[in-house]
Amino acid sequence: MGTNGAPEVAWRTGQPYSVLDDVAEVIGATGPRAVFGTGGIAGTNAICCAIDVLRAGRARAMLVIGRR
Repeated sequence: MGTNGAPEVAWRTGQPYSVLDDVAEVIGATGPRAVFGTGGIAGTNAICCAIDVLRAGRARAMLVIGRR
C-alpha cells in the first residue's frame, strides 16, 4: 500500500497503517504485506515491490493500493 499518511488517531494509537491489515482480513489475503509512506511516490514504490514479490515467486498475485 502506498500512502501519504494515516489519520491522526492511528498515529496516536501506535497503529498508523492498521488499515492494511483490515483490508487483508476482508479479502482473505495472507501473503506478504508492505506499506510505503513515502509521499508522492508511495504508489510507485508499492507497485515496484509487488512486481519484485511476483518475480521472486513469493506470491501468485498481489493487490496494490494507493491512498492519500
